[in-house]
Amino acid sequence: MTDPKQPLQDQIKTLKDEYGAKLPERLDELDAAFADLPDDIRAVGAHQALETLYALSHKLNGSAGTFGFKAISDTAERLEARCRTLLDDADSAPADGRADIADLVAAVRDAARPDAG
Repeated sequence: MTDPKQPLQDQIKTLKDEYGAKLPERLDELDAAFADLPDDIRAVGAHQALETLYALSHKLNGSAGTFGFKAISDTAERLEARCRTLLDDADSAPADGRADIADLVAAVRDAARPDAG
């Protein structure tokens, strides 16, 4: 007997596979946004770069979670929170705060590796 839920499960798997296939592009966007972040995150232009990183990590957090990529979602959530903190209190941001962001961007990419679980 055929499982009546199978067509829905197949659709969900197809959507998840399509999302997974687009992940490298999303990660490249995150890397490109990070590349625009000045070494001194208090410098002119840093705010816009942080806004972009925040928006991308926010989208990645939600979409990865929706499609069952929990490790990516959790790591993107940490990046999102760090960007938000830096945006909310830019005056007290450490000049070397870019290193924190670099670590989190790398962690998102690591979470997206096929063997990451």
